[in-house]
Amino acid sequence: MTKKESDEPMDLSGAHPIDPGAVVSMCNWLQINDVRVIKPALCSLVDILSRTDKATDRVIDCGILRLLVPLLQHKKIKIVENSAWIISYITAGTEQQIQAVIDSDVIQYLTHIMQKGNFKSQKAAVWAITNIILAGTMNQIRVMVDKFKILGPYLDLMDTKDERTTKMILNGLTRILCNAQHFGGLDHLTLMVEQLGCLDKLEALQTHQDVVIYKMSYDIIDKYFS
Repeated sequence: MTKKESDEPMDLSGAHPIDPGAVVSMCNWLQINDVRVIKPALCSLVDILSRTDKATDRVIDCGILRLLVPLLQHKKIKIVENSAWIISYITAGTEQQIQAVIDSDVIQYLTHIMQKGNFKSQKAAVWAITNIILAGTMNQIRVMVDKFKILGPYLDLMDTKDERTTKMILNGLTRILCNAQHFGGLDHLTLMVEQLGCLDKLEALQTHQDVVIYKMSYDIIDKYFS
């Protein structure tokens, strides 16, 4: 998924040249304990992140990932959701930008959101994680599964009523399984999926009314679990 293809969680302002000083100011605004300041700052940052990888680098260099940690735990649900979307725009970027996210503290909070958040926040977290899985390197995927233990919370959402989210997770699972096969860890991973109770959910999706979801779930089971 590219930045252009992602859901737009907030209204984006019109395109205009990026002022490096403005990026610094917006990042500083995120540290102000006032929702009326934080929300427009997040909105403006999405506008910047949706443009180019160079623009994303500028935002990362301003320390955005560190600043998002408390916002991912904010008492206002909309702030949590929008902060997760910010990360999804970053993980739609380059290998280096994905690594910056992995090296930060945000993954553990995205995992918590997938477990405990409201659905809109969960969807944003799923999108951010899926971007890493689909665009990341094989080693980055291994870190997500082995270190951050994203598999359970991630796959637990595959039976959501939102078909687009289900398709994203199935795409992510396919890449995770393919990656495990490459490293010789497929048997261990498939056992883990089964022990998490996610194989039952995958089998249930074979009766889904959406033909694409039915086919994706069928193909995964046929190739990796038969």
